[in-house]
Amino acid sequence: SILYLYTMGGCILCRKQEQVSDEIGQTPDNNDKNQKNYNNNDGFINQSSTTIPSQEKSQLQTIKMEDFQPLKLLGKGSFGKVVLVRYFNNNKIYAMKILKKEEIIRRKQINHIKTERLLLEKLNHPFIAQLQFAFQDTTKLYLVTEFLQGGELYFHLRRKKFFKESTAKFYGSQIFLAIDYMHKNGYIYRDLKPENILIDKDGYIKLTDFGLSKIVLEDNNEDKNTVCGTLEYMAPEMITGKVYDKNVDWYSFGIVLYEMLCGNFPFKLRNRKIEGSIFDEKIEYPENINR
Repeated sequence: SILYLYTMGGCILCRKQEQVSDEIGQTPDNNDKNQKNYNNNDGFINQSSTTIPSQEKSQLQTIKMEDFQPLKLLGKGSFGKVVLVRYFNNNKIYAMKILKKEEIIRRKQINHIKTERLLLEKLNHPFIAQLQFAFQDTTKLYLVTEFLQGGELYFHLRRKKFFKESTAKFYGSQIFLAIDYMHKNGYIYRDLKPENILIDKDGYIKLTDFGLSKIVLEDNNEDKNTVCGTLEYMAPEMITGKVYDKNVDWYSFGIVLYEMLCGNFPFKLRNRKIEGSIFDEKIEYPENINR
């Protein structure tokens, strides 16, 4: 099967367990651990009272890296890496995102990481990836999510070039429901693209990577015209620095849907600038697409 790739870039690197253990500075401990989800640490990661009833908090013990057995390095990025791990307590397989605090601070990404952790914990939807554990040590943050064997939608789209209309409808309807759920719960995604859409073992999609997500913009919100995301999927109002709202996600959704149906983008990039073509070019659709 196609192994899980978190959206940090790079390919799956098959390594021996010892090599992965050395790289992340961890020697696997084969003893079972009596641990539970969402453990409290000061600093970057804090426990949310909304996910664990107060009467259970006293029973929680601190989860450590030693509670997991590293199996395979899945991907590497600017802030850290993603490792396939086994949790000793239940013998289940998860994807662990390991982030370097030093890099997060240096690149001024603390708020983005906090937002991602909050949304992964708070949002509960069948088409959104679920956070299983969150903890930290003195140098790293750890976000452990469900393992999604199907890989990125991006991979399948590049392999197939484009999807049949029925397939695009199947994935598109799930993406629509996930984005609509986020909006109803007060968040804008702001980074919808095939690389951030993963597929589970049953073939359904899961949205991931919420570092650029934001609480729905209010009139007094300083972030109401921040340019962020991936250029090809950005709405015109975001590219031009205008005030925008949750509709920027629906624009990105339209681009993703077009890409699934046609195998390319509706607009061409010119010297890494796209705003002119958005306003000037007429969108072309293949004749086989129902409109």
